[in-house]
Amino acid sequence: MREGTFTAADPTERDGTALLGMCQSIARWYQPAGPLAPQELAARYIDIALAIVCAQRPARGRTTRKPR
Repeated sequence: MREGTFTAADPTERDGTALLGMCQSIARWYQPAGPLAPQELAARYIDIALAIVCAQRPARGRTTRKPR
């Protein structure tokens, strides 16, 4: 935040709680046989986390799980 990379509105309360909740919840609902490959799920979570702290990363290719 000092360098201006992140501009979270409330880094100690709301934003921190959102990030922690997001990381803790994934273990409860993720299913290995689900529609998202782990890499795609991770990329989505990275995008959400960066949005919470008002930062962006360059667009990258996504990996999707192939139907069985």
